[in-house]
Amino acid sequence: MEEYIERMIQEKRELDERIVKLVTFRYSEKGGELLNPGQRSLMDRQFSVMTAYSDILGERIFNEKAKARRYDDEKCQTCPGNLGCC
Repeated sequence: MEEYIERMIQEKRELDERIVKLVTFRYSEKGGELLNPGQRSLMDRQFSVMTAYSDILGERIFNEKAKARRYDDEKCQTCPGNLGCC
């Protein structure tokens, strides 16, 4: 797999871990005690943006993997004996 796809996968994995930590804290007893309504509102907005970014990364990863599969399929069909001339 291409290195840039691997980097996107790693970035999404790390982002998803941060989302879990954010939600865990936001709805924990400690979070309820420490956060005022304004901070909770900002944290909710942050969650929305982070999940949107994660979704976008997921779509990009899916599209790049699909593109790579199409390229491999085309390469196999056009190169007699899979010579790698494409």
